Amino acid sequence: MLPGVWSTRRYLKQANDRVQTLLERETEPLTVLEWLSGGQPSLSLLWQAWKYLLQNQPHDSICGCSIDEVHQDMLPRFRWAEEIAADLGQRARTHWAGQHLGANPGEWLNIFNPGPAGFKGVVQALLSFPGEQPLGHFALLDEAGDPLHFEMIESVETEVFVAEPDILPHWEAVRQVHCLLPLEVPSLGVRNLQIRHHQAAPALENSPHDRDPHSLENALCKVLVQPESGRIQIYRKEDQTWIGCLEGHFFLSEGDAGDSYNYSPPTADQICEISVTQVHVEKQALAQTMYLNCQALVPARLQDDRASRAQVNVPLQIQSEITLYRGEDRVHVRTRVLNQAQDHRLRLLWVTPFKSVRCWSGTAFGALEREVQPNLAIDVGKGEERAADGFPYSEWLHVAAPDNQGFALHSEGLHEAALQEYDGRAALSLTLLRCVGWLSRDDLRTRGGGAGPRMRTPEAQCQGEHVYSYTVHLCGNQREDALESLNQVRHPLQLIQSSRQAVSRLFAISPPAVHLSALKLSLDGAAVVIRLVNETDDPMPLDLQPQFKCRKVTHTDPLERSETPLTGSSLHRILGPGELITFKFYPEAAERDPDSLSKEILPP
Repeated sequence: MLPGVWSTRRYLKQANDRVQTLLERETEPLTVLEWLSGGQPSLSLLWQAWKYLLQNQPHDSICGCSIDEVHQDMLPRFRWAEEIAADLGQRARTHWAGQHLGANPGEWLNIFNPGPAGFKGVVQALLSFPGEQPLGHFALLDEAGDPLHFEMIESVETEVFVAEPDILPHWEAVRQVHCLLPLEVPSLGVRNLQIRHHQAAPALENSPHDRDPHSLENALCKVLVQPESGRIQIYRKEDQTWIGCLEGHFFLSEGDAGDSYNYSPPTADQICEISVTQVHVEKQALAQTMYLNCQALVPARLQDDRASRAQVNVPLQIQSEITLYRGEDRVHVRTRVLNQAQDHRLRLLWVTPFKSVRCWSGTAFGALEREVQPNLAIDVGKGEERAADGFPYSEWLHVAAPDNQGFALHSEGLHEAALQEYDGRAALSLTLLRCVGWLSRDDLRTRGGGAGPRMRTPEAQCQGEHVYSYTVHLCGNQREDALESLNQVRHPLQLIQSSRQAVSRLFAISPPAVHLSALKLSLDGAAVVIRLVNETDDPMPLDLQPQFKCRKVTHTDPLERSETPLTGSSLHRILGPGELITFKFYPEAAERDPDSLSKEILPP
């Protein structure tokens, strides 16, 4: 299995997730909007971005188990794919919503939800105004012309570089205003808000739950720090009573005498627990943020015999920002690690109040139940490999606990977790770093023999800064509730300041727990493709209705190689557990020229 690759060179997994999410959940849906509004997106460029990304996904590449030079060559391909995707997204915004670069992009704020679940929460908006003009008052008006409550967080004067085809490249002075806005956005839909100058926004009252300077609290959940242990506790409110769901958010640094393929603890390990040493809380009307500093001395590396960790220590600095928004039962965390240690594994632990729980992990097209691994002997014989304590996951984890105290966790760029016992209770750990200096060695305790050439890989020690984002959802035990909450963060909202209103909605879809795997143009450039997956263990009734006129709807395979015509454009069917289904919607658009779109876009 060689399971250590789940977390080897974590920076590669993070780059891959970032670019893949950009392509799947931003650029491709935006090109659909561009095409449906009469544009001609460059699908050949889109396919080129995918090719760069796919060139980084052979197993020795994305797994991080090759020599340093191979992985150095991956970074430009990630960058090229990201640059192309971002440029195509900008072109789509310009055509679809009339967005223009520069200091005055427009008087409308279009908010597009590319996900299958309606968003309900606090939106972060960055608005731009000409820098040479005083800002003054402004209001955000909804579709009925009513002013909305929002909170201005920061106003910054800066410059933006403008390079458009019809003007000379130049810099423009701009004032950027960061706002928080409580809003609901329908699934696969758009909200159009008007920016009205010289009109005061309605006053926003402070939350009644902001009295404690050492905790975060809204009407649904609460986060506080235990002063004795420095651990975080998360509560959710049920029947006016606070119930503890989760605690921890502490870190373990463990010795790693393995290689890029397998974790292997040293014979005499020194495990360092790292908890909070300093807490600072800031509260606004719509957001509360807790800043946590953790700092500890950990062994710098392994001893020369690799049997134990060195006596020389280096500082390990960890900073976390935990944010709670008004009206949300989601806890957003951003953690920064400054790593100077070698030959170690860094894990993040969350501990439940229960002895046993059930856990499911997301996969590419479904979910798998995971169990606590039995305590196995560390050392194995020649030609054998010890089973891993952890498991891989894609994007999300869902934990079901007694009394409906389940939770879900969504992360970006992390793919190794473990369900384990900690102090007599069930705990969930996430591997943040595996720092190793060898491609392969033949002296591991957990693998009886080498897995590749014995070559040094100093860059796999992952020195420097690493940043992680993850969200805890207090959703309970029902998978459908967990997936509906997860779908609100899996598909980031697209905020576009522009010169006009945008179209209202692409599809009406239910249930909100269904996984939207793809929303894109077909390979032949003639139809809109939507791919859906049932990630639950039960049959799921699916209702899907396009909000644009269609001349034909077909059922197709994931590779779009065969099609079966369907009657009507509104679809109602039952998705079986784990079932994946793909549809093609052909719009009524006489001016559409599919031939111009399909040139050079099919893969060789």
